[in-house]
Amino acid sequence: MAEHCSAVSLRPYEAADKRAVCELLQGLTDLYPGGSEWLDARLDLVLERQAHCTLAVQDLRPVGVMIETPKPGNRLKVSTLYVSPACRGAGIGRMLIQAGLRRWLNQRLRYVYVTVDYRLAEQIKRLVAPHGFETVAMDHDRYGSGRHETVLGRFL
Repeated sequence: MAEHCSAVSLRPYEAADKRAVCELLQGLTDLYPGGSEWLDARLDLVLERQAHCTLAVQDLRPVGVMIETPKPGNRLKVSTLYVSPACRGAGIGRMLIQAGLRRWLNQRLRYVYVTVDYRLAEQIKRLVAPHGFETVAMDHDRYGSGRHETVLGRFL
């Protein structure tokens, strides 16, 4: 599948991207309670420069997205890290993380973390562990009974 995902470039999110990003992330917004409303609000914050969103695009269509949310104490949460299933294995997630790391170091952040549904933790860990992220916690029942989140973090 990933062989169809060549010539991918990274760029910042723009207002005109909203529909395509929402379509790309449809499965995620179904996974989390209030996910669609959260995504709408977060993308608005990106346009207000209170959050950051990087898109991986191919033929002008997003195939990957990373949304970052600043937190107090010079910390940052990678709120969303997603690559289209058709493009997984093509290095797009690695491109997004590497671009983020360069930006985070330039911003002199102290700590970056990502949370993920515990059932998907190993998949995300394979992506972020080579970049220094480690499992640091399990947030039990975060989104309801049995809906645990794994926290992976990295000091910069």
